[in-house]
Amino acid sequence: MTTNVFDRGPVILATDSRWSARLPGNKGICYVDDTGFDKLFVDRNGGFACNFAGSAILIDQWKNWLASDMSTAPPDVYYNGISISICLVERDGQLSIVENQDINHEDGSKFAGSGALNAYECWKMNKSATKAVESAKVLDPCSGGNVKSADLPSGRHNVENVANLEDVVESLVKKGFVMYIANPQPIEFEKAAANDADVANLKGALASGAAQISAPYDAMYQDWSPEQKARLKSALDGLKARHR
Repeated sequence: MTTNVFDRGPVILATDSRWSARLPGNKGICYVDDTGFDKLFVDRNGGFACNFAGSAILIDQWKNWLASDMSTAPPDVYYNGISISICLVERDGQLSIVENQDINHEDGSKFAGSGALNAYECWKMNKSATKAVESAKVLDPCSGGNVKSADLPSGRHNVENVANLEDVVESLVKKGFVMYIANPQPIEFEKAAANDADVANLKGALASGAAQISAPYDAMYQDWSPEQKARLKSALDGLKARHR
């Protein structure tokens, strides 16, 4: 699932590296870590960075669009029943797009995903975005993998984004795991698929696009409101004027 953090003080974003897909009947999740397809995007000129959660299909589209000259229409924010969470921050700390965050601190720091509360409690004590994500990984079984971060003022980051969405699906099938609600001990995806028709069927559904990999957050199954979409349009107009 997901833990996203934006630490407003030092202007640092951080996130975990786990992608997941739910099994029918909510009986468990399939997940994979460290795919090279990150939830964190960093502008090629270092002018801004963005944490994402929600639909991996939308996140892939948004990362590609933000990497372009932004001359075409931006991607949607809701697809096939799953929406997207965006926290886009400019180098000076300006919060350009902040929608569907699970926790909003009074100083402007933001937290999203299944590990948001655990990360927030750690951040309140340590004021460290990366430490907050690491802490959430220990307490939230739906967050995991390497922590990715971007320090905007210095330009330092460890974001890869060397894989695409198809690579993530392939990684899930080949090196992913299944965690059942009734038995939280992880099982290799391929072993689970050999004994569970739901897992085997999910493999085909992901390949065809009938099912989606995601980085879940609280409002993931709700479309954005008209007010949110209006704010997004205004923010993107300003972002393009400043960075493209």
